[in-house]
Amino acid sequence: ILMIIFGFSFFFILNSGENKKAQTGFLVCILIISFTGGALVNPIESGVNVYFNQAPIQEVSHIVQNDPNATWIVEGNGIYIDELIPVGAHTLNSVNTYPNLKAWSSLDSNNNNLSIYNRYAHVPTFLTKDNTSFNLIQADVFALSLNINDLEKLNVSYIFTKNDLSGLNSDKVNFNKIYDHDGYKIYNIIYSKN
Repeated sequence: ILMIIFGFSFFFILNSGENKKAQTGFLVCILIISFTGGALVNPIESGVNVYFNQAPIQEVSHIVQNDPNATWIVEGNGIYIDELIPVGAHTLNSVNTYPNLKAWSSLDSNNNNLSIYNRYAHVPTFLTKDNTSFNLIQADVFALSLNINDLEKLNVSYIFTKNDLSGLNSDKVNFNKIYDHDGYKIYNIIYSKN
């Protein structure tokens, strides 16, 4: 049927010059094609429940209800950094529409990396025991390699990740796993008092 409609469409295109009937016929054919191509397609998903019904997102939502002012970091690759924002989690490394100069300069006291983090940016973050560093990946992406001892400077309370962070525990920072489901983990950070 569509081949017949396409055939008529091409016939009308070739004969449409000053011919009003051909122009009208072409318009009708285009409307039929548009309708069948868009209106008759069943949507795969409808609404936002597919997002909010995910177990990790529900857990983050529950934590946010109990600790609404906590600061979160999404750590590692393979996770959408902005996934936690719709449930109210204050995600430090979400897309920085405006540079978070206060947070980033607390890690860079001499502002040596100001040209890297003073921009609209996606901020993938990776925890490390090495020194904190900023690495410009492309014009709108910089990677943050964050020393675990610098988490307290940023007042981070929770980490959302796919990685096992237990190997990063130190005498100053302890990663307490409070959730683990389908590869997603949530850690509550416990800072030592000394």
